[in-house]
Amino acid sequence: MRFYLHVFHFLLRGDLEGAFRVVDIWANLYPADVAPFDLSAQVYAGMGQTKKCIDALLAALARDPARPDFLLTLSKQYELIGDFKAAETHLKKYIELLPADERGPLGLGKLYVASGRWEEGMAAFLEAQALRPQDSSIKYWIAELMDRTGKFDQAGELLESAFETAASDWDRYSICSQLVEHYWLRGELAKALSWDCDRACVRKELGTTWLARPAEELVEFRNDNYEDYWLRMEQGADENLLTALEARRADIDTRQPILAERLDLPLAGYLISMGRLEDAALRLEMYEDSEYLKVTGHVFVPIFSRMRGLLAEAQGNLDSAVTHHRAAAEGAPGKPRFAVALARVLRKLGQNDEALAELEGVLERYPAHPDAHHELAILSLDAGKAVTARTHLESAFLAWANADSTFAPAMAARQLEVELGTVP
Repeated sequence: MRFYLHVFHFLLRGDLEGAFRVVDIWANLYPADVAPFDLSAQVYAGMGQTKKCIDALLAALARDPARPDFLLTLSKQYELIGDFKAAETHLKKYIELLPADERGPLGLGKLYVASGRWEEGMAAFLEAQALRPQDSSIKYWIAELMDRTGKFDQAGELLESAFETAASDWDRYSICSQLVEHYWLRGELAKALSWDCDRACVRKELGTTWLARPAEELVEFRNDNYEDYWLRMEQGADENLLTALEARRADIDTRQPILAERLDLPLAGYLISMGRLEDAALRLEMYEDSEYLKVTGHVFVPIFSRMRGLLAEAQGNLDSAVTHHRAAAEGAPGKPRFAVALARVLRKLGQNDEALAELEGVLERYPAHPDAHHELAILSLDAGKAVTARTHLESAFLAWANADSTFAPAMAARQLEVELGTVP
């Protein structure tokens, strides 16, 4: 215990060198004790030093090979550095030790999905579900994989079922988020907005609401969820919504100015969609200089880069748009829309090979992503490959079969389908 206290004493003072000096002494005095290595691994993980974390865990595991928690943590750390083979090896050892624990096959499924092994991923998820049939987080991952691979109807049904059986508010919030993304992907914006409202209500129940407000305002403004504003922009420019959002910002500014600044980003998006580019540029400048951005750090930087890319694209400055869209895509690799936007601008610049590479990268991770298929259809038609273009359009329409009539990507795809009808 005294070694723990000494280590934490140095950590609280920010003296990492002193903390690890105590750990070394501890390990030398008690060479069979796993605790100093376990503690080192936790510190290194918190610092983002993955390789040092792995070394510490391997040292701990050498002293106690039957510790399943070390195996599980090791697999996650190996996945972080892209060593999927080592991650898989340690997960399988974990499953051997605890065959009735669903975390083993669930982790294996996530690993397979991350490495593009869809069928193995689904098999592992189903194995986890057999161990815990009503676990909503397992249903979440199965549905997420179904969305990636084009089983859209089944994914929606499973997610809604998972929401009904979720054991905690946090699970309900995660499932709501996935349902928003699911229906947004499909162009069913009204349903996406409905689930976004539910998500806001769940977030209020979780106690993580940023601003307390009457229930009717919560319904109207969806608790200032960023996704809500982007969803409404997808439905087309609306002066009333812009006015309401400006009023919302002014109201918050009288009480919590820093929180009000966060709304400059969606406001810029609205202004871009309405063609008010100078006003949008001003909002982005305000956001860039805001205290809110300084406080939140990198969290919203990819979205900010995306807005700057959309503004540059609208202004006709495509070279600048590529720079900003690339920053957004690299900053948020889990947002395939950002990579598709980059590919779109590259195509406009005539850099079709680069655009194709970006889109193929999206489909490696999200094989059924409709935006990527739509953009590939345009590229294929430009290259004179009408048959390939039709194939990609068909893939896009599998997702957009029930898209709202105002959903712009589906409308553009329908127009492209008309153009293809005139091509032999």
